[in-house]
Amino acid sequence: MTRSAGAITAATVAAGVPLRSELVPSVALLGLFDVADYDALLTARIVERELSRRLPLARVDRYAPLGGKRPLALDGGRPALTLGPPERARKAELRTRHDLVVYLGNVLHDRDGLYADLYGVSDVEAERLRPSGFFVDGLGAEPGDRCRVAWYGVGVPFDLDAAAAERVRTGLASACRVSVRDEDSQRRLLAALGSEVTVTPHPAVLAARLFPADVLRKRRDYLSTMGWYPTESAPVLVEGGGERAGAAAEVARTAMELGAPVAVVGLDASSGQDELADAITPLLPGPPFRLPAELTLEDVTAAIAHARAFVGASAAADAVARAFGVPSKAATADVVELQERAGSELDAVAALAEDAWAGRAAADGRNVSALLRALDHAEERYRALLRAYEQRGERLVEDRLRYAEIVEGLETAADGLPAEFVARQSELENQLEVASAAEAEARLELERARAARPG
Repeated sequence: MTRSAGAITAATVAAGVPLRSELVPSVALLGLFDVADYDALLTARIVERELSRRLPLARVDRYAPLGGKRPLALDGGRPALTLGPPERARKAELRTRHDLVVYLGNVLHDRDGLYADLYGVSDVEAERLRPSGFFVDGLGAEPGDRCRVAWYGVGVPFDLDAAAAERVRTGLASACRVSVRDEDSQRRLLAALGSEVTVTPHPAVLAARLFPADVLRKRRDYLSTMGWYPTESAPVLVEGGGERAGAAAEVARTAMELGAPVAVVGLDASSGQDELADAITPLLPGPPFRLPAELTLEDVTAAIAHARAFVGASAAADAVARAFGVPSKAATADVVELQERAGSELDAVAALAEDAWAGRAAADGRNVSALLRALDHAEERYRALLRAYEQRGERLVEDRLRYAEIVEGLETAADGLPAEFVARQSELENQLEVASAAEAEARLELERARAARPG
C-alpha cells in the first residue's frame, strides 16, 4: 500500500466511513484452526495480529477444514470459517475473495487418513474432506488471478515419498514465498523441491505483543482461584502427554532443585496430561496442579508466562516461554534475534498482500474515485468530531471541578450530618469518579482523532 493510499483509507475508517471490501486488503489464513491445538490456534492469532499491525485496514479471515462446525473452548469463541472439500469452485472463490492466502501449521503432508482420528470422523468422510487438497495442492491458478499464495512457517511432519514430493512440487509452484518451522521440515522440503527453504522462528516469540501483561495476570489469578495453578510461588509448568510420563523423575528433580511446585498442562486434545500427573505425584512432596482441558489461549499463555520454568516438547509453548523470559530446555538463542527474524518474515508476507491489493485497487478506476469521496467525507466528519470532543472535554472538566467543591464542603462538615447528606456525598463522589473517567475517555478520543487526521 502506498503512503497516500494508506493515509486516505486510515482516515476514512478512523472517521467512521465504511469502506467496501474491494477497497481494503484481504488475507486468508488456512490451517487446522478447528482442532484444540495450542500451537495451531496461537499461530493463527499471532499471524493475524501481526499482519493487522502492518496492514491496519486489512480483513484477515481464518479458514479450517470444518471451521465453525467444530466449536472449541481454546479459540475463545472465535471459530474459523469452513473450508469444506477442496473443490475447484471453492478454490476459485478463495482466489477471487482474497489478495493473499497463507498456509500455516504442521500441514504439509498427504496423509489424509490421519484427519479421521483428528476430527473423529470416518475414513470415508476424511477422504471426502481431503485437507491436503488445500494444504499441499494449493489453490491452483487461472489467467488474470491477482491472489498471492504463501506457506509461512509450515511443518513437514513426514518424509515425502515420490508421489507426495511431486504433489508438493506442483502445489508450491504457485507460491510467492515458502518458509518452514524447523530443520527437519527444511530437509524434507529440500529433498522434494531441490531448492533451499528458509527456516523462520516460531511466531510465538512475538506472543507478548498479542497478550497484554494485565490480561495475563488476571487469567493467572483466575487459574489460581480455581485451584488449578499455584498461588504462593511460580511453578515448573510441564507439558502433559502419555509419551512424557517417562520424564516424571526428571521433572520432579527439576522442581525440587528450584524449590517450586509443579503444574501440568495439556496443549492439544490428545495430550493425556493426567498420565504424567499420576506418574509424577509419588515423586513430589505434594500433588501437582492440573490445568483442565477447557481453557482459552489466554489461560494457557498466562500459565506459561508466569511459570518458573517450562518443560515440554511444544515449539509454540517454548517460543512463548522465551518471549516472557521463562527458562526452558530448548537450545539457547537470543530472543531479540528470534523476534527480529520472525518480524522480517512477517514483513515479507504482509508485503505480498499489500502489493496484490495495490494492483487490484489500481486496476479499477472506480476504487480511486471511491477513496477520494470517502476522504472528503472523512475530513468533514473529523472536523465535527474534533469540535464535539473539545466541547465535551471542557464540560466534563467544569463538572468535575464543581463536584469536587461540593464533596470537599461536605467532608469539612462531615460530623453530625443526617443520613441523606451522607448519601448525597457518596453520590457526588461517584459522579466525580464518573466525570474523571469520562474526561479521560474524551481526551483519548480527541488524541485518536488528531492522530488519524489526513496529512
